[in-house]
This record gives sequence, C-alpha cells and structure tokens, in this order.
Amino acid sequence: MNVLQKVKLTKELLSLVASLKGGQLKALDKVKTTKRVLELVDLLGGKAQVENTPELQNEPKEDKNIFLRQIVNDEINVFTEQAKLSDLELIDAESVDPDLLSQAAVNAARQVLKGLGQVVLN
Repeated sequence: MNVLQKVKLTKELLSLVASLKGGQLKALDKVKTTKRVLELVDLLGGKAQVENTPELQNEPKEDKNIFLRQIVNDEINVFTEQAKLSDLELIDAESVDPDLLSQAAVNAARQVLKGLGQVVLN
C-alpha cells in the first residue's frame, strides 16, 4: 500500500471516529461504523482482526448489556482482547439499550485508536 492510500484510509478513519463521537448515528449505524473503523485499522497495519466464531444454538441467552457496560467502563479492551470484537459485532441492536450500545461502540473505537498510539480526545 502506498503512502497516498494510507493517507486516504487514515482520513476516512478519523472521519468515522469523529462521527461516532458526534452522537449523530443510530445504534445500528454505529455498529457498522465501528466495524469499518476496525477494518481500516487492520488495513493500516493495526491488530484489529475479527475471528469468525459459530453461534451455538442451544446456548442460553445472556444479557449483552453487561458486556457493553464492561466495554464502556474499560473492563474489556477490544484492542487487547480481539476475540471480543466478534462478540460486539454479533449483538442484536434491538435486544440491548441503544444508548449503551452507542457508548460501547464509541469506546471500542477509542480503545483501538489508543492501542495504535493515536491521540484521542474525550
């Protein structure tokens, strides 16, 4: 990848993070935007790789709001615990608190950027 491509991808990444921070996106759009942020991080040489894990049909349903709160409170760092990224992507936006999902998506993007050494403003 040449320097110009990296600059374009970085510009897109920063724009997406700004839109996540702005709070203008709906819950599902935030998840999609976060997924694109993670793809861009991977393309730029970051370590945001998502593993595909099959869903277990007989597994009892758990409260995903707890998982989202752990991301918001930095108890789970999606940059260092990359297996949690697939869990975040699989969350049904209709089954959780939309504000909490939004906060978790923004904090996940923040964690990835911090992990890549980028300056992140609160």
